[in-house]
Amino acid sequence: MRGGRVTIPKKVGDSLRIGRKVRMRVERDRIIIEPIEDPLEGLSDLVKSSNVSSDRAEEMGRVASEYLFR
Repeated sequence: MRGGRVTIPKKVGDSLRIGRKVRMRVERDRIIIEPIEDPLEGLSDLVKSSNVSSDRAEEMGRVASEYLFR
């Protein structure tokens, strides 16, 4: 651990479907890390299934991401 950060190996993160955000809690003498579902994935799927242009979809995703991660 460096600077209060924990690095999860890519293979582990991929197999557990861990995205950018996780929930971390302490239970007795253990640290529990749980993936948090990324709300942008649902938005991304919705936009992909619509007739929105890719430029507009990127802009929508950027705005939503900035709002959600404040």
